[in-house]
Amino acid sequence: MKRLLAYIIALAGVIVFVYQDAPGNAFHLDDEANIIMAPAIRIQHLDIPSLQGVLEGAHLPSRPLPNLTLGIDWWRGSGTPRPFQWTNIIIHSLVAIAVFLLLLTILRGADSKEYNSRVVLAAFLATLMWAVHPIQVQAVTYIIQRMASMAALFMLLSLLAYLAARKAESNGRRWVMAALSLLSGVAAILCKENAYVLPALIFLLEYGVIRDRQPLIQHGWDKLLLAAPVVLVLYVVIDLISGAGPLSQRFYPEYHTRDFTLGERLLSQPRVILHYLSQMIWPLPERFSIEHDFVKSSSLLDPPATLAALAGLLLWIGGGIWLLLRRGYRLYGFFLLWVPATLAIESSFVALEMVFEHRMYLPSAGLAGLLALTMARISQQGVATRTGVTVVGLAVIALLAWSAMIRIPVWSSSISLYEHAVKVAPNSSRAWGNLGADYLLAGEYEKAEQALRRATTLDVKNDKAHEAYGVLLVKLGRYAQADNAFRQAALAAGGITPSLLNHRGGLYLAMKDYASARFYFQELIKMEGWNPTAYWNLALAYERDGDCTNALATWRQYLQIESVQVNKAKIEQHINNKYSPGGKCYPGAPDMTGDSP
Repeated sequence: MKRLLAYIIALAGVIVFVYQDAPGNAFHLDDEANIIMAPAIRIQHLDIPSLQGVLEGAHLPSRPLPNLTLGIDWWRGSGTPRPFQWTNIIIHSLVAIAVFLLLLTILRGADSKEYNSRVVLAAFLATLMWAVHPIQVQAVTYIIQRMASMAALFMLLSLLAYLAARKAESNGRRWVMAALSLLSGVAAILCKENAYVLPALIFLLEYGVIRDRQPLIQHGWDKLLLAAPVVLVLYVVIDLISGAGPLSQRFYPEYHTRDFTLGERLLSQPRVILHYLSQMIWPLPERFSIEHDFVKSSSLLDPPATLAALAGLLLWIGGGIWLLLRRGYRLYGFFLLWVPATLAIESSFVALEMVFEHRMYLPSAGLAGLLALTMARISQQGVATRTGVTVVGLAVIALLAWSAMIRIPVWSSSISLYEHAVKVAPNSSRAWGNLGADYLLAGEYEKAEQALRRATTLDVKNDKAHEAYGVLLVKLGRYAQADNAFRQAALAAGGITPSLLNHRGGLYLAMKDYASARFYFQELIKMEGWNPTAYWNLALAYERDGDCTNALATWRQYLQIESVQVNKAKIEQHINNKYSPGGKCYPGAPDMTGDSP
């Protein structure tokens, strides 16, 4: 037990060392909707009413457990990203420990002995390779992806409890472990919907691990259970082809907002999965990015690699099934099938983005299992072989850690993240648009204009790039062009959005048309009454028009809903300076129209 504890401490220590720069990283992308602009998350007091508000008002209320941790982290750090990053590192360490224990339990079962040094070492080395691999950086340092890592943690705990229940000698312990498995599974689903694949993993665990050296068919219902995956796949295929089933009705409408169809996504995903596997095998830091230029597949031969990738994926699955049916080889089948099983939701018919590296977070644990199983069996050949496996394993771990440590600081700011992204994906309009918006916020207007023009050239329907370009033109005093850019943004977005209301208000504020500015800010408040930015800018419009009475009333409304203490202190000081006896409310505070609400 002491040796096992030492391995666990070493595992967590290496993870903290590799991710030591991550706490300095920033919020990114979906962090804005789920954290920064989510009033329910921005709690100021750690009490039951605040936590209840988190559960009821989060951006994604179906994921309550991660939302609770986000609210607590906001309270801990008053909205700074550092506490969020540390929580993500801790969660990743716990997941790594769970992976280690699962691999160790499975290898021990395969060996039919107590824990021995070669089994522990093989599980440790494989887990460490998984934990420090640069493909995990996105799941760890992209804050909102704790939803994926927390779901993975509870899924692994559910599997461990299921194994314990199946191996328990007493009925009491068996029922306790079964209950823990069920509770962990429910917790996983309350973290992220990809946990719905957990029954498939338990199915694989039962037939691939527990019955590795036993007959596959032991009860009358085994034949029915083994036929269930085939029936399920056929049902999904018929549902999607017919377009009339519940899956079609649920997911088809979501493709209306995508630039690809369901068929194109299904044809493209085998190539995407092979891309992930290539990153696992050849993990140079420059191969990882928040954006990838990935040409979608429009047919089996367009591009030509589509058919080959599909054949390769089917061969992988077929090989896993073949091994699962062979006594003594079922562990290999289990780990092979783990990968497609854990990708079944995010890399199939759900209308998600084509490529996101964090999707390999849990699937890559299956690859770690294959590696651990192989190393354990190679090490049976003797001490010299075991020493060689250890040396090579440590060298690989060092290289993976080096790659991850280079990749982690790229997430330190949006500019560094997207400067790297446009190198990896030079034809991505979204990458150029996000980079241009970040340059704009940093005051680098020349770079911003180049990036935003590039973004709108690549995709005329990129509404965010048009909008950011309009904000830039306002700052440059080119008001007529800015108005046209905002119109292009509304056209591309299919209507006016809250951020467009804010930015059009900013345009009229800059033009000193205060009545029009107030109109847009008031419309924004109607749409997002919780948004402090709307009240800030409305108060500013009143101030600059000389209406100090309404300005002061609006500032007070702002103070009631703002949760960022630095901003509240700034406006409190502003009120004391401008609205005290003898004070003058005009010209007022700097505007916030350059930021999205």
